Amino acid sequence: MSASPSGRFAGKVVMIVGAARGVGLATAQAFAREGASLSLADIDPAVEQVAGQLGDVDGERVAARRVDVTDAAQCQALAAATVERFGRIDVLAVVSGVLQKTARISDLPIEEFDRVLAVNTKGPLLMAQAVLPQMRQQGGGRIVNVASWFAYNGHAYFGGYCASKFALRAITQAIAEEEAENGITANCVSPGNVDTEMHRRALREEAESRGITAEEMKEIEWAKIPLGHACPPEDIADAIVFLGSDQSRYMTGASLDVNGGVLLR
Repeated sequence: MSASPSGRFAGKVVMIVGAARGVGLATAQAFAREGASLSLADIDPAVEQVAGQLGDVDGERVAARRVDVTDAAQCQALAAATVERFGRIDVLAVVSGVLQKTARISDLPIEEFDRVLAVNTKGPLLMAQAVLPQMRQQGGGRIVNVASWFAYNGHAYFGGYCASKFALRAITQAIAEEEAENGITANCVSPGNVDTEMHRRALREEAESRGITAEEMKEIEWAKIPLGHACPPEDIADAIVFLGSDQSRYMTGASLDVNGGVLLR
């Protein structure tokens, strides 16, 4: 048997949805360092490799499952499997998300709009519905959703994405108000530009729509950031860990901006 874990989350169970890559992977690594038992999920089968990398000697502290967050039955099954294996769910961190294909509102295919809303808004709602009964039963818990600095204003070529993150903030605030009496908090992290493959792909797609190079697009976007660069995924993971910890116990319904100053409000 491995030694008992130590850290802020020793004895706690953290469910991370979207844990295979980028911010989700960094979040899983951060919670693992803090001693948490992890229930990792992603539609990407690479989540199983992540679990293998983070697992302890006896494999008791990390589980992985392929899940489509737009499917209510799969979300419920994930929560049930987590409780069966670990006995509780202390933190739900929903990191999974997609960008829309760049398009003017006038040209945005409704199928693309539906796809983005399904993953970015419906998915976190379904996950909250799946874990809330367990969190109420155990006397509390923390829900952390990942919104965006695009959740405050509409932006050209990304109207559907902005709408999905606006709605996610509203749902998170509603959960916060409804569940406070049950000892459950709900908050968002609202990242700015994060230097992941998803961000680089968005830059390439927008560059193509504007008829410029990807490097020119990057310079345009990064020049808008007072700190001068997109952050590494670990910076967002640190914020998620904070909101999942007891250090944030008096925060609920909040959106924590981690954006390098690109949006000041």
